[in-house]
Amino acid sequence: MEPTLATREYILSTNEHEYRRGDVIVVKDPMIAGGYLVKRLVALPGDHVQMDGGALFLNGAYISEPYLPEPIQYALPEYVVPDGQVFILGDNRNLSVDSHDWSDDAEVPQTAGVAVESIVGKVRFVYLPIGHARRVGSYPPAPSVGPP
Repeated sequence: MEPTLATREYILSTNEHEYRRGDVIVVKDPMIAGGYLVKRLVALPGDHVQMDGGALFLNGAYISEPYLPEPIQYALPEYVVPDGQVFILGDNRNLSVDSHDWSDDAEVPQTAGVAVESIVGKVRFVYLPIGHARRVGSYPPAPSVGPP
């Protein structure tokens, strides 16, 4: 999740009644039993997600993501998030293992959402190390004119 969160930072998350696009969330790892991941919630059930030309498109609209350290270096054909699932991505998109490449078969990567029930909470604060303490806010996606 760099640059939003750094390795070895301790976080506080809260269970919410509703999660929104742009929230940084903790989810149960769909690939490793007992594991947890911190990712950004990008799309909700029924949303259309696509990555092309180094940018994210949500429901056909370009989404500005100023928190990304560099443009996305892969493409993702349009994916419709199934009912009961969300689509999550790491902020360091080019090095992140996330919804854009999950599969039950490591030899055949494919796009996959994660179950809404696997969401543990919304990240609210970084509390350690003390010098890194800060609030972690959401960044709701807003359609923009087009990629830079």
